Amino acid sequence: MSTVKKVAKNSLIIFAGEIIVRVITFFITLILIRYLGSGDFGRYSVVYAFLSFFQIFVGTAIDPIILRELSRDSQKGRELIGSAITLRFFFSLIGLILCWIALQWMPYPSDIKIIIYLASLWLPFSFGLLFNNIFQAKLSMKSVTMVTVMMKIFLAIFTVVFIFLKAQLFYFILINLLIYIAQIILIYYQSRKLLSISVKVDLRVWKELVKNSWPLALGIIFASIFTRIDQILLFQMKGKEELGLYAAAVKLAEYPFMVAGAFLASVSPLLFEHAITSPDIFKRIYQISLKYLMMFIIPIAVVTTVYSREIILVCYGRDFIASKAALAILIWSTVFAFGGIVQNDSLIATNLQLFSLIFAGIPAFLSLFLNLMLIPKYSLVGAAIATTVSYGINIPISYLLKRTRIFAIAVIKSMIKPFLASLLAVYSVYFLSFPHIIFNFILTLFIYLFLIFLIGEIDLKDIKYGKEILFSQS
Repeated sequence: MSTVKKVAKNSLIIFAGEIIVRVITFFITLILIRYLGSGDFGRYSVVYAFLSFFQIFVGTAIDPIILRELSRDSQKGRELIGSAITLRFFFSLIGLILCWIALQWMPYPSDIKIIIYLASLWLPFSFGLLFNNIFQAKLSMKSVTMVTVMMKIFLAIFTVVFIFLKAQLFYFILINLLIYIAQIILIYYQSRKLLSISVKVDLRVWKELVKNSWPLALGIIFASIFTRIDQILLFQMKGKEELGLYAAAVKLAEYPFMVAGAFLASVSPLLFEHAITSPDIFKRIYQISLKYLMMFIIPIAVVTTVYSREIILVCYGRDFIASKAALAILIWSTVFAFGGIVQNDSLIATNLQLFSLIFAGIPAFLSLFLNLMLIPKYSLVGAAIATTVSYGINIPISYLLKRTRIFAIAVIKSMIKPFLASLLAVYSVYFLSFPHIIFNFILTLFIYLFLIFLIGEIDLKDIKYGKEILFSQS
């Protein structure tokens, strides 16, 4: 099978899996939020917001380095991943201990602390995420996708059962933990079919991994601040009810983000492969990636902004109507995040991961400052503004830096046509005031696609590539 067809097939598998997973997750979340209400969902959200500050200790900064080396040299990647497992396990234990120590100083009620203790037990098992890199580098995501879908189905079943039994929040956290552990075990056994791994402690490799990944690790700390500090501060300043309303809006705004992750799961190995050997191909890959990701997310953002009230009512009911303004603002943070993840992978591919510190550090400090200023007066709307501005600031920063200006220009260019087409499509339907929201969405989609084709953002070559992807045979 050719590389193009292999990438196409892999992309289809990932997208199909992500669609299934996101649909299941969407309905699980809707049911859970309606069951818990804004108060208990606020407690649920602060648990995972607190744990996000310990993500640096699970070693996720190592993953892009492993994937890069697996994509370029399978043998070297195999050697690295064997030592990376022990390194990540070592750091995760440190993270677990520090998490429990830090929790002693937090002014949380005892019931929330107990739940955080339970949820934090995922940390020692986080090394299992390394095995995803094997499937991704080999462009063979079928097995891991099937495992993920299967585990999500089990989670949905148990969630519904617990709701029927009127279970407390503790049990929903517990089942999340158990499903996660089961998923890691299954992915490990599947990965052994693709690559034989010898788990070992090699201090030389540890040193190499830490040396290459420390900028990304520090970037993760900053990213945790500007993506989750809003929820921590909102909980402290306004209480669990306000956080529950805000977190519900965050959930909806984050749903499209996984599409970008699924897309780059197939594209990233190609970025890493061609960054050094074929700069022109590398440039074309990230430009096309931005083009299609922005064509996907921007109309969603415009529609969500215009119909935020209706979306909240349909998804959560009138009890969450106060979330509408936050949702209308937060959805644009997802647009900026789409551009950011393409840029981040491109920086790693070209060994410029040191710049990741800038693109995570400045937003982190800005987010902390804005949240402290805006939450006391504007509550969840202030938190939404702070988060969205913090995501968006990276575009002008990227443009000001000579080495990254090319990425900023590519992001801006990829936004213009989809934004104009979305604006025209959404408002032309909105002012016609059709009575049914689903009909409005469908009509908006057709008008948007027509405009995108009319202005040349999608051409016959794109349609040809689409047919090859959909109908290519192995």
